[in-house]
Amino acid sequence: MKFRAVHAIPHYHSDLEWWKTEGDYAKDLLAIDREVVAMLARHPEFTYVLDQAFSVQPLQREDPEAFRRLREFTAAGRVEAVGSWLAAPDHNLPTGEALVRNLLYGKRWWRDHLGQYPRVGWGLDTFGHPPQLPQLLRKSGMPHYLFTRGLDPFDRRNPCAFVWEAPDGSAVLSFWLVAMYAGLPPLFKSRFWNVRYHFREVRARLAYEQPHNAAPVHLIPFGFDFLAPSESWVDFVRRWRRTPGTTPLEFSLPSRFFAALEPHRAELPVRRAEMNPLHSGGYESRHRIKQLARDLEQRILAWERLATAAWLSGAAYPAREIGDAWRELIKNDFHDTINGTPIDPAMREAFARGAAAAKTIAAGLAGAMETIAARLDTSGASRDCLLVFNPLTWPRSATISIPWEVARDATPVDSAGRPLPAQATADGLLTAVELPALGVVRLELSATPAPPTPPPSRREPRFTLTDGLLRADIDARGLCGLADVATGRELLRPGDVRPGGVRVLADFGNLWTVALTGEEELGAPLGQPVLLESGPLRSVVAVRAEYPAATVETRYALLPGRGRLEVETRLTLRRRDRRILAWLPLAFSGELVCETPYHATPRAPGHWPSQGWAGVFGADAGLAVLNRGIPSTVFDGASLALGLLRSVSVGPRGFGKFVRRHWRQILAALGRTVRLGVLGINLFELALGNLHWLILREYASGGVPYRPGLIGPRDMLRVYRDYRRPADAWDLGEHEFHYALLPTRGRPAFDELTRRAREFALPPLWRAEPPHAGDRQTPLSLWRLEGDAICDVLKPAEDSPAIVLRAYDASGRGARLVVDPGVPLTGAHRVSLGEDEIYREEPLVGGRLEAALAPWEIATFVLRRGTD
Repeated sequence: MKFRAVHAIPHYHSDLEWWKTEGDYAKDLLAIDREVVAMLARHPEFTYVLDQAFSVQPLQREDPEAFRRLREFTAAGRVEAVGSWLAAPDHNLPTGEALVRNLLYGKRWWRDHLGQYPRVGWGLDTFGHPPQLPQLLRKSGMPHYLFTRGLDPFDRRNPCAFVWEAPDGSAVLSFWLVAMYAGLPPLFKSRFWNVRYHFREVRARLAYEQPHNAAPVHLIPFGFDFLAPSESWVDFVRRWRRTPGTTPLEFSLPSRFFAALEPHRAELPVRRAEMNPLHSGGYESRHRIKQLARDLEQRILAWERLATAAWLSGAAYPAREIGDAWRELIKNDFHDTINGTPIDPAMREAFARGAAAAKTIAAGLAGAMETIAARLDTSGASRDCLLVFNPLTWPRSATISIPWEVARDATPVDSAGRPLPAQATADGLLTAVELPALGVVRLELSATPAPPTPPPSRREPRFTLTDGLLRADIDARGLCGLADVATGRELLRPGDVRPGGVRVLADFGNLWTVALTGEEELGAPLGQPVLLESGPLRSVVAVRAEYPAATVETRYALLPGRGRLEVETRLTLRRRDRRILAWLPLAFSGELVCETPYHATPRAPGHWPSQGWAGVFGADAGLAVLNRGIPSTVFDGASLALGLLRSVSVGPRGFGKFVRRHWRQILAALGRTVRLGVLGINLFELALGNLHWLILREYASGGVPYRPGLIGPRDMLRVYRDYRRPADAWDLGEHEFHYALLPTRGRPAFDELTRRAREFALPPLWRAEPPHAGDRQTPLSLWRLEGDAICDVLKPAEDSPAIVLRAYDASGRGARLVVDPGVPLTGAHRVSLGEDEIYREEPLVGGRLEAALAPWEIATFVLRRGTD
């Protein structure tokens, strides 16, 4: 089908940080945005797209008059804000709620500062797209989505215009830029020669992309990374429109394009699948940024929930502090940052942001607990008691460790004086507690002697840990057996266990792409396993192993009644260009399922991103792996692994020989990309495919001093000349990882698995409290929730004193939610994620909300009390 209209979309893609730091990029953004305003003023037909709030903030700060003009052009319909992001995130690695906040805060920034709500989702440079993204976009007021990566541009069966449907049925009309988001770069100083080349490029692009598009309208981007708009674009469009026989083309905006595409929606194919994986090496590169992001995103939600509970009792809500902390976390979710691909100085700034946010969140949690504790009755005790808080919205059983400086020769009892199970360890006193949903219990520390000091550790050739639910066998290599006690089903192949439970592989990839050389290091156990703890609440066995590149210590902890084996791996990495996997050789076959944002996604064997859990589940056996900030999941059909870390350098030893080994593939890929590049179709990066490790190696370095503009050959040569200089991306030194193994009998209930993962990621919180009177008794549930929906969000509404609650179905079967805040509700509405669109009023039953959620639905409720 011949196109009847082509929409030219001028834009630039910007990075918060990548080859430069945030501050250095801000200087470039200021110059680009000034030129955007100047171009809009010079050419009435010119239009422009802005895709991230942070990219125009330097103009707002440094040139208020230019920003005022930009706002005027926006009001005139010549500038469009898209994406709604504060900073364009990775869509797979942040938590689902972090994606929602990025959309919410970004949308409000565009509204407040540019006077426009984005209506088009924008995913130009993100590394993959999870299945629930259409629901997030649709419920953020964006029924359309334009993106680049995620599909194979060399497979003509992949449509570029389609309807993308989420598991709950939410759908967005989507358009894929087959030939990437780069278009019409002004390669020459002469505008005449630029226009001639633009003609060649546009004709080639239309011919290349036409087989992918079943609709008669098409879109071509004009722009690139940090590329200011060019006068040659205006010259080209004017000349093209005067040239006989050309397809009608004009400067346009994404919303205009989708309005033209919408009438053809019924003719387009429907896609009901994610678009992953892509650049999976980033799931492991600079792994600490992922651990930090996951931990803080759970803790800030806990702070919100506890602060909201305090606010409902009359305390002030720290809205500014929580909002500022969220914005810092959102920066670290930026797609390059959380994947660990920026240069060292930019990553150091990201870690500093995370550390500052962690301090704010810790202080906020402490303040919320202190406010709640002030109203609790802790009288009657002769010494400080412990208040143990459950920041999750369902009841849980937990084991906490009380440091010896707090326990001080005491044993824990409940508020009625009944002794609690206890166990002495080297670090403190363990005790078991039952915690109400979003609640608090009081523990007394009696003056009776504490349990005896644990016996010294001992070594044996093999230990077996069991709690009646599972059995774990540990020899000098590590975990050599794991079984469900009731069925006797063995889950691991003992003959394939690696020392320390890890594999150490040579990896010559860049920060984006794994490139295994085929070399695997042989490790050896360092002595027999050692029993570190044994008692009624926890038993711990440790093994140590030595590899040429690393020393590994892995500890296996069994907590009776939990049904899981907790694993802590500590390693010291001494050599660069290595990849380390936590390795689980399976004794059964099954299907891989990973938690993704708001979903449990079945997947084929491969390398995938996961949220809090991933597992392989067969007909009568299964194994789920819970993790704390380890998103990399590898499944080869017979073994399951977590990608713990990758050490990446600019120039590995033996890299030249590795390149020569792949010379035929390299020549084939270069030949294909050169043929397209001559025509002006920029598919170089995608044409390399699994050879992506050949390029962008310079980012595993300290970079070069700032200079305006894009990275050039001079910059790269300097980095490659100094390839032996140590860099942070080598990730040498000490590392620590936490995960847990949870046997299942076939396919589990995914909502229960999600709860267990949240509990593993967010242990209970506690504080010592002196005796005092109060008007509230423990145990206390601060906010009563029932049903099987997962509720992560409880906070004040953005624009009113009402309460916002967000819940979702994590089972795929639908869910029920009952909300009883203790005081009668006077109104409830189901609303958009941005809280700015009311979907429907929810009926109340006796002042309570009783709601049903459809399978995989994400539901946001605004609840009003009598005082709201």
